[in-house]
Amino acid sequence: MKNACPDAEHPSNSQSQPHRVGFPTPAGIKLRAFPADRIRYSNHQAANLSGTFVLYWMTAFRRLGWNFALDRAVSWAEATGKPLFILESYSLWFPWSSNRHFYFVLQGMQGKAKDLQTGPAFYLPILEHSPGDIAKLLSREVGQLVCVITDDYPLRPWQRQIRQIGESLPVRVEAVDSCGLVPLAASSRIFTRAVDFRRFWQKHFRKFLAAEPEPDSLRRLPPLQPASSSLVELLRQVAIDPERWLTQSEKLRALPWERKVFPVDLPGGTSPARKRLAQFVLNKLEEYDRRRNHPDLEGTSGLSPYLKCGFISTQEIFWEVARAENWSLDRCLQNPLGKKNFFGMGAGAEEFLDQLFTWREIGFNFAALSDRYDQFESLPGWAIQTLKEHARDKRSYTYTLSDLEQAATHDPVWNAAQTELVTTGTIHNYLRMLWGKKILEWTSSPEEALAFMIELNNRFALDAEDPNSYSGIFWILGRYDRPWGPERPVFGKVRFMSTEAARQKLKMKSYLDRFSPQRARDLHPMGDP
Repeated sequence: MKNACPDAEHPSNSQSQPHRVGFPTPAGIKLRAFPADRIRYSNHQAANLSGTFVLYWMTAFRRLGWNFALDRAVSWAEATGKPLFILESYSLWFPWSSNRHFYFVLQGMQGKAKDLQTGPAFYLPILEHSPGDIAKLLSREVGQLVCVITDDYPLRPWQRQIRQIGESLPVRVEAVDSCGLVPLAASSRIFTRAVDFRRFWQKHFRKFLAAEPEPDSLRRLPPLQPASSSLVELLRQVAIDPERWLTQSEKLRALPWERKVFPVDLPGGTSPARKRLAQFVLNKLEEYDRRRNHPDLEGTSGLSPYLKCGFISTQEIFWEVARAENWSLDRCLQNPLGKKNFFGMGAGAEEFLDQLFTWREIGFNFAALSDRYDQFESLPGWAIQTLKEHARDKRSYTYTLSDLEQAATHDPVWNAAQTELVTTGTIHNYLRMLWGKKILEWTSSPEEALAFMIELNNRFALDAEDPNSYSGIFWILGRYDRPWGPERPVFGKVRFMSTEAARQKLKMKSYLDRFSPQRARDLHPMGDP
């Protein structure tokens, strides 16, 4: 379902991908009703009803509730009367894996291990060292698998995993989409403007909301009975103990990281995500629209890393906001025009939900339909043309990747934003845009600027390697934007942003002090694992 053509609104050619039509469900097996546009079949194999376990391979949606993939696996376990085995993996071979990212995920694994210690499903966390390792491992005991359910996440490494498992196992493999409100298959159109995508999801909102995941589908399963099998024993031999890994830092340092980035203090997992959501809704939601752009006011939700790692879902976030607003469905606009006042909520809630549904999910739409979501050629034609026309313009300053990584520029605002990214794994939403615009201004070409932004963002940010973060990076260069005037050096018709304007209109004095590069170096030598 991928589109290879840049700047296209309707895909014109597709590549070999998992299919929407799979092998018929065996006679006598009654699965619960499930939204068909959330399922793709990675092969045309039948379910193995003589198998011992239904396996859910968790790779992206790292949560035990509000998860379509988990719901589907529970449905298969119910229908076949077989126990559910949840295998959660972290892939060391992914391009941007690091001890920072793994430590964050590991804390979530620790939480799930505790939650399922006496729960209705088997659970084991595992490391995948090389592509195809888990597929090879499961193929050794494939006769014990009824079927495999896995996460359908649109970026390249996850799609590779889906193909590998489908090609390797002679048993039914389903990839299930729990990325957001809008199913990845909801449209074959690549939306190039936010207003068009906003209008689209608003038009279909009632349908999307009605087909939501269950808050706790695991409760439908009976108590787990002790089981001993060659599959269980095989997986236990290679499983990791999250608690031991979190307390023995030498284990993290010993892994073959290509990029060594120290872990940060932000706690990973669903419980911390829910705590942060509750605090945001209680203390910040009402004034979100007025405070979110000011670094000193700390008015953002801070949920981006938790959404990226799948610790919390958009649907759960929506309903927490809706409850706080005493909202009901009849308050929605009947004839939406792509505007932000769709829900009939307060201005803060409307702005926040627009960020959650429009600006987050438009990136999933692009990544699901274009293989070139992370390539310069995927920019709109006007942006490519104007950037190339100005590629040789004189730069007032030029910096190397090392200069930028070390926050060693002449600009204290940019240095503070980079320092926040390096030391905390996050970066303030508004300053992230300015951060990218300055990289474009200070590098030798737009292609180099893109490469530097991807490297710095994906290396240090906890919400990196995500369709939403790619949207932010490519917005810097013109994606989802329009030509602007007057035409400027380096930028051409691409939107310009200046540090001077930001300092004039934003409250950031405390922020600049807190993220002084020298102060940060005293706390963490940059790059120290």
